[in-house]
Amino acid sequence: KTDATVFAYGQTGAGKPYSMGGTAKDPGLTPQVCQQLFSPPKQEGVALPNCRVKVDVSVAEVYKEKVFDLLNTKHNSPKEQSAGPRFSSSAKVVSPKHSQQQADHSLKVREDPERGMYVEGLTEHKANNPAEIKALMDEAEKGRRVGQTLMNATSSRSHSLVMLQLHQYSSKEDKAGRHCKIVLVDLAGSERPSFASGGDAARFKEGVEINKSLTALGNVISALAEGRKHVPFRDSVLTCILRDSLGGNSKTALIAALSPADINFDETLSTLRFADRAKQIVNKAIVNEDPAEQKIREMEKEIARLRALTNNGTAGGPLPCCVVCSVACNVM
Repeated sequence: KTDATVFAYGQTGAGKPYSMGGTAKDPGLTPQVCQQLFSPPKQEGVALPNCRVKVDVSVAEVYKEKVFDLLNTKHNSPKEQSAGPRFSSSAKVVSPKHSQQQADHSLKVREDPERGMYVEGLTEHKANNPAEIKALMDEAEKGRRVGQTLMNATSSRSHSLVMLQLHQYSSKEDKAGRHCKIVLVDLAGSERPSFASGGDAARFKEGVEINKSLTALGNVISALAEGRKHVPFRDSVLTCILRDSLGGNSKTALIAALSPADINFDETLSTLRFADRAKQIVNKAIVNEDPAEQKIREMEKEIARLRALTNNGTAGGPLPCCVVCSVACNVM
């Protein structure tokens, strides 16, 4: 299994949350991925009946360069944060006062030699089936900041990151297993703050912060596409968290959300240029496998190869020279 990341990028009001989350009748990418995680795995077209799957779910929100845990119920009170149905005119607008209450509960982004960039204190919740993941997604959606602007009645004012840790075991005896991380990112939409805010100071500041983080993301994409030695991952909290997804061990895809309105021509062109730069990045994704299990698998292949060589020789006769040398090298 290899790590995977999907971004939804585009201007505000272009339908990014709908593409990622969808509705009950028309599920988006995230629920479809979660459904697929628990489908019977196959190897070369053959189902693996004894294969076990475990999933750990985390949902983070990046708001004004601060990271919040959307599944930490102690810090996310539904009474204060409920945004109502995502695609409903009754969605609750988050007030600046609410933002101040949440400032003390922000999480820190740390770097570890083995883990890389990670969010310290971000909770993980185990899910045994798609229904449990959906319940967690619904709970996280209640806490995400949504505000009304002149361009979008239910505009996302933060970036949302759904992180799924997948653990797959081929049999009951398999203790090591294979592991991978799936990151589904719903980016806040780019906007013209002076136009979208409608004179609201809080909305204007949010728009400025959104554009700053998206600009930092664009700079990272450009640096990776051009092969520069220095990539400014640390210019933004968002790019720090997504460092492995952007330029590391991950298969990454981008959904470019576009508006059909001719008044949004400039934003549409900017989104297409961003997508074109992102296509030029080449990540080298490798299979996440325990080193001990990888060594055992390689030795089993070597044993099978040696057995094939001995079977091709004369029965009961001396081993071919190549077999003796190979065994001697492995012993040494």
